[in-house]
Amino acid sequence: MIIDTLYAPIFYNSVLVLVILKCIGILIQKDMYGNHRTTDKAKAYLLCFGLILFFGLRPISDIFVDTPVYAHLYDRYIWLGTLRHEGEWLWNWILTTCADIGLSVHGWFTVISFLYIGILLWAAIRISANANNNAVYLLFLFFVSAFLFWSGAVNGLRIGLASSVFILAFTYVLKPEVKEKAFAFLLFFLAISIHSSIALTILCIICSFYVFKSIKYPVIIWFVSIILLLLFGNFFVGIIEALGLFSADERMESYLLGDRNDADFVLDRGGFRFDFLLYSFAPIAFGWYLIVKKGFTDRFYIILLNTYILANAFWILLMYVMFSNRFASLSWFLYPLLWAYPLIKFRLWDNQRRIMALILFANMFFTYFMARLR
Repeated sequence: MIIDTLYAPIFYNSVLVLVILKCIGILIQKDMYGNHRTTDKAKAYLLCFGLILFFGLRPISDIFVDTPVYAHLYDRYIWLGTLRHEGEWLWNWILTTCADIGLSVHGWFTVISFLYIGILLWAAIRISANANNNAVYLLFLFFVSAFLFWSGAVNGLRIGLASSVFILAFTYVLKPEVKEKAFAFLLFFLAISIHSSIALTILCIICSFYVFKSIKYPVIIWFVSIILLLLFGNFFVGIIEALGLFSADERMESYLLGDRNDADFVLDRGGFRFDFLLYSFAPIAFGWYLIVKKGFTDRFYIILLNTYILANAFWILLMYVMFSNRFASLSWFLYPLLWAYPLIKFRLWDNQRRIMALILFANMFFTYFMARLR
């Protein structure tokens, strides 16, 4: 039990140290991204490997919230050959395949960690290459120090893995080559096949591609959502329930209907969440400044930001629901990329090294602070 309780502090403190060291490196180096591409990638691979083992071999403990539930489902299949619930086919296929080849529950967790964290590193490598710099390790640190990273590794395994696949798909979908676009659509399909609720974020990216060419109207929709929430409260919950948007996902539907009774953490409580709203607004304000004031016209970033705004507006309408942060996660997983991408893509300020270090540290500080509330 002592080892269990030390797991989270070890992770958060270790990542905090890595972030501080990176911030110092950014401030003292002439090149904020590092001068050695090979060394940068090696550090990212080493961190990735360590995290895969760290999370894959974690104890089966209630400290990790849903880890025992996943372990029970896996053991149940090993002993009985059946799954308690029929869920998304790809998630079930990964589970049953690992069990059929004889992997232990920790072997299965290691496979999931490998996919979840490894795909994030793959995406970081592609984004860094697109930005023509050596920012792989920096980008990967943004992902690892993000608010939702821990949850995706030990609690929300399905949505964590689906989110990683979505981010990777995003790096392919804007490419002009037909093969890369086809691969992106395949990845989106696989993401839905792991956690069907990610379809909402995919719908938002479709709207960002074909409906909204600027951030003006998505931002208006975001503010209107707040007004509608204040005026009508849970009215939209009833509409979404009647439409059956999450009927295929029993767990998300249980959050929507308020069937869960274990909201012990401050993050899981319903009501008007000004803290979550402020957290959600920060990258929107940053994006508005970059696009309107600095003339930032990068298409990848604008579509990314619009996707985030639209998905986050959906969460706002459900804010009063218990466990509404589960719906917020459908947009929040894009959070680190919204901050990191414009900073590594363009030189926007003369003192950009200091701003980069400050944002990276703020990203980690918020994660560290929220972890203390659990």
